[in-house]
Amino acid sequence: MYFVTPLLEIEGVIYVDRGSGTVVQYGNGKLVDDVISHLAQRLFDHTHAVRAAVTEVVGTWLLDLYDRYSFHHKLIPLLLTSITDEMPDIRCQAEALWHDVGMYIIYL
Repeated sequence: MYFVTPLLEIEGVIYVDRGSGTVVQYGNGKLVDDVISHLAQRLFDHTHAVRAAVTEVVGTWLLDLYDRYSFHHKLIPLLLTSITDEMPDIRCQAEALWHDVGMYIIYL
């Protein structure tokens, strides 16, 4: 696990976020619509580890999701929200993912 925290419920949320991300990425892309609102809610979580996990999932989807172009209009706002996060490490992570997504699109 990337984030170590003493609170079990926070670990559960992180596992669910990453688990949902993996299921959607390697499953049916139509599940994005079912999961996206829950991920958006997690961006307002008070724990920065949860917000970082959501940022990682959304960035990974923008880079690797099979049908990602159909969901850009839903995923990009979530990544841009992370770019303005109060925690510097989440901002850096989101900016790096934003750069990678842009480079992927340019050199596709």
